[in-house]
Amino acid sequence: YTKLHVLPYIQVIIVPHSHNDPGWLKTFEQYFYDQTAYILNNMVDKLNQYPDMSFIWAEMSFMSRWWDSLKNRPEMRESVRNLIKRGQLEIVTGGWVMTDEGAAHYYDMIDQLIEGHQFLRTSVGLTESPINGWSIDPFGHGMTFPYILQKSGISNTLIQRTHFGWKQELASKQMLNFIWKQSFDTKNMSDLFCQMSAFDLYSIKFTCGPNTDICLQYDFRRIAGESSETTSIRITHENIKERAGLMMSQYGRLASLYKHNVAIVPLGDDFRFNIDTEWDQQYKNYKMLMDHINSNPVLYNKTEITFGTPNDYFTEVHQRMQKINQNKYPTLFGDFMPYGDVYVDSKPHYWTGYYTTRPFWKSLSRELQHYLRSAEIVYSLARNLVRQTGNHRMSERLDKDYQYLSSGRQNLALFQHHDGITGTSKEHVMEDYGKRMSRSIVDCLGLISHSVQFLLMKDHSITPLDMNAAHPLTAYLFPDLQRPNWDELTQKVVLSVPSVDGRKIVVFNSHIQTRIEVIRVLVKTPVVRVLDAQNGNEIQSQVNPVFNTTAAISTHAFEVEFLVSLPALSLTTFVIQTFEYRHRTHHRPKVSLFLSDAKQDEDIFALNENKIHPKVFSFDTPFDKDYELETPYIRVGFDRRTGFLTHIYDKRSNYLQKTKLSFMAYKSADFNSGAYLFRPSKFDPMQNITERFPVMRLIRGDLSSELTVIYPNYIEVKFKVYNTYASVGSALQMHCKFDVSERPDLVNWELIMRLETDIDSIDPKDGRKRFFVDSNGFQMMERKYTDNLGIEGNYYPMTSALYIEDNNSRLTLLSSHSRGASSPFNGTVEVMLERKLQFDDNRGLGGGILDNKLTVSRFWIAIERIDQNVSKEPIVPNLSQLMHSLLSTLLYEPIVLASDGREDRPIHTALRFLSDPLDCNLFLVNMRTLPDANDFNSPSFSSLLVVHNRDNSCRTRRQ
Repeated sequence: YTKLHVLPYIQVIIVPHSHNDPGWLKTFEQYFYDQTAYILNNMVDKLNQYPDMSFIWAEMSFMSRWWDSLKNRPEMRESVRNLIKRGQLEIVTGGWVMTDEGAAHYYDMIDQLIEGHQFLRTSVGLTESPINGWSIDPFGHGMTFPYILQKSGISNTLIQRTHFGWKQELASKQMLNFIWKQSFDTKNMSDLFCQMSAFDLYSIKFTCGPNTDICLQYDFRRIAGESSETTSIRITHENIKERAGLMMSQYGRLASLYKHNVAIVPLGDDFRFNIDTEWDQQYKNYKMLMDHINSNPVLYNKTEITFGTPNDYFTEVHQRMQKINQNKYPTLFGDFMPYGDVYVDSKPHYWTGYYTTRPFWKSLSRELQHYLRSAEIVYSLARNLVRQTGNHRMSERLDKDYQYLSSGRQNLALFQHHDGITGTSKEHVMEDYGKRMSRSIVDCLGLISHSVQFLLMKDHSITPLDMNAAHPLTAYLFPDLQRPNWDELTQKVVLSVPSVDGRKIVVFNSHIQTRIEVIRVLVKTPVVRVLDAQNGNEIQSQVNPVFNTTAAISTHAFEVEFLVSLPALSLTTFVIQTFEYRHRTHHRPKVSLFLSDAKQDEDIFALNENKIHPKVFSFDTPFDKDYELETPYIRVGFDRRTGFLTHIYDKRSNYLQKTKLSFMAYKSADFNSGAYLFRPSKFDPMQNITERFPVMRLIRGDLSSELTVIYPNYIEVKFKVYNTYASVGSALQMHCKFDVSERPDLVNWELIMRLETDIDSIDPKDGRKRFFVDSNGFQMMERKYTDNLGIEGNYYPMTSALYIEDNNSRLTLLSSHSRGASSPFNGTVEVMLERKLQFDDNRGLGGGILDNKLTVSRFWIAIERIDQNVSKEPIVPNLSQLMHSLLSTLLYEPIVLASDGREDRPIHTALRFLSDPLDCNLFLVNMRTLPDANDFNSPSFSSLLVVHNRDNSCRTRRQ
């Protein structure tokens, strides 16, 4: 598509920009002080000096810091507002960051967009939100973010990094402008006009046309002592005709890719326009070229070139297309995942590794999301109560707490940057992200404690002394969680149980439906019972052992779990009491501990060794055959040698589903896989790396039963079922804990979990393997396996869920955080767990991934039967209502707070904030206190309610 088909009147709009990419260079603080302030200060000066020049800015995280630094420079702030009003400066997208679109969850996408837009409204004073999107660096583009953009008021957007094949296909058909539609929208209410950039990257080298060598001649930045690819020469009256003609050869080719013949040429790159000299160099040279071309219409075929913004470009495009065909554009459904490039060595490379890279941080992000969401909701409820009661002292107290809420929002939002949640930043930057999120988790939990204790007070006209401290953690209610360090897992606090009054715990249900949930707390004594604080009735509970090591049971901590029904959007108090052991009424859980030989008599992964592993030891176990865990709905089977799942039996339909679980790894050759790319070796076979002798712990109780399988120094897998007719009794819960940081033998291995079933997942229409994966947790998408691309080209982002199905059954896997997923064989799905890589993949990071942490991946595995009365497949794939319910349990479990032991406070034992539960399809995404209209850093008494109306699959049988 590099042929020149010049139509009359080419319109070229050159868009100066600077892309914010601190992930591979500095921490957020360092980047701001070293880069952003210089760029924005120069921007104000130079745009006022050159009134016909323009500039764009996308990320408010950086701009907000700069804006705060202008407190004593009101004239500078007013100048910025004037630049925006007259169109010289355009704010594009306006989110807190330029979010990733593969690994980010839709809650985070929405929240960072709200944070940015609220800053623009309350601080900058914009009365309208941005109308044009600008996503030039996310590694592939998903289907969910365009929907969110359109609902936020954005009408047009520009995207950059898409598979090279898509660029070629759409450019050849002049379809790089298109209407991006949602598959579930039949009324065209979420259509977004999209511009796909024609060439590989957003830097000047790639944006002027197909010939990068020519484009480099028009980057006029020349800074003494700075290394640069530019080959530009200063424009003079002597060379301007030759220089203009060469430049037009590229602009003409670029414009010919569109029916309207309008070209947008981004002029910038990472960290550009940070030195005032560059502003002068770019402006003066381009100004000479523009004046020459614009004043010679005959010579240049009526071409017009100007500086401009995306708004100028989209306005011109729509005006021209209105004349050409009444503004009719091609329509596209779906997304642009995965991203593949050829610009490094002309070979296809797939950016599918980042879906999983650094899972500890991905999990930490979702943990912060959970606690921030709960903090938002209870804080909004508390502030509303303060408004109703007129308690000014309490209002002041909550005003002070708002800083922790604001900080949590911004730290979560910052991590959604396309070099944050992707895991593609340098180690010290990732550490900065981790410390921010960990600190915000602690702050959000403290804020929840403060808000809840105020809500529970019977007399809201007073302010308890406990509320007067400066930090939100000083409350008489405290979370039953603690974070020892930013790079460690969150831990349960072991609670003492006073012998007289017991220990009260308060449980917050953040959902707008009644939920039946399992509550777990750690206590110091095993002889306890659980009471409902409202009526004193005992609740069925179970005490489980806590293991300090693989085989050592703690004598100082015991897990108490109990199943309760929690009213919609409510606070409920329970009491944990000690009692005389002889009065015990419940059965004690049975605990078994045994060893096995996972490779005894066979080794299907030793094919390259051409041998069978002989029997070395004889192990005594409690079972003569494979063992099972059971609920009223399912019976789950496990291999007695490996300890891993073999099948799930649906007792309701008398159906046994083969579900074989295994853990393996892909081997990467040197300089292949990296932070971004997934490139497994074509020669080394896939390996089973779980070693040979697992330790197994089996606990059987009245309420729950669990099997824990430990392969020392590698992975610990806990399978758990619940003996209840509630939704948690219909599926298998699984936790995988792994730490490869101390395993030098696992360098350049990429760990996966694979589930093999006898489901026929081949699509009969085309014979391709088919699976369904969620898009940012918002909707499900059909994926097809393309055999000639290799496994690396067939990995897709899985944010929360995937499933495969045939006409008989469906296997669903729910995940606690984002990762890569695929279906390489019929009836098989696999998800990536961890990556430990020594080498750089030459995509910008400059190093491998060796800072692995102890990480827990949490899953639910479920088998659902297909309703034979629903013969036709739905147009839009969806999870069932049951799976939506389990996903809510997985991602947004109840918040547990413990009292400090004093029982003389006049407080409620329960509160309901809804008179009746709402429809099961509705999910409360957020109830977010808005900032004050004149102060971004202070709360108002208004809240923004965000609700997701989730559709359900009708193919599966209702439970």
